[in-house]
Amino acid sequence: MKPNKKIQPQRYLTTLIGVWSLLLSSLSNGVCENITQSTPDSRLIDNGDSTISDHATGLMWKQCSEGQSSDSACSGNFSTHNWQEALQVASTLNAAAGFAGFNDWRLPNIKELRSIVEMACHTPAINSNRFPNSDSGNYWSATASISNTNNAWRIEFGDGETSDSRDSRTNSYAVRLVRNAQ
Repeated sequence: MKPNKKIQPQRYLTTLIGVWSLLLSSLSNGVCENITQSTPDSRLIDNGDSTISDHATGLMWKQCSEGQSSDSACSGNFSTHNWQEALQVASTLNAAAGFAGFNDWRLPNIKELRSIVEMACHTPAINSNRFPNSDSGNYWSATASISNTNNAWRIEFGDGETSDSRDSRTNSYAVRLVRNAQ
């Protein structure tokens, strides 16, 4: 019989720290399944000016959530707004200098916002290569609820859930702006 090897505490700790670091970095960038992506990099083109063009929909997105720096990492914290404020964010941006040479940014409707949900990923359910440092929480759409005039549609990007996703317009959620690219 072979003698039991003693676990070396330093080696065990180093391995544990390495595994923990890998886990944390994967969570911040989302967790993706090994299935065909619904929004692959080839569909979402980085324009090099903090905008992303979606060739499948003809839309151009601001790469970063509102409130974040428009750098390649979308650093900083996103801002949250109630629904009326979310609609106003685009108007305020457009009335100033606009963004990336355009002054026709707007809050996306629910169908447009749903188009960037990455079904292969969660936490967040978005292409993290094209939309880095995205929040896994709720993002407002411009679509008002017909059944309840106090509500509007939103998408929760933790898992991309959109069914029955109407919430009170007074709730504060993140904002990502879009424009028609043509």
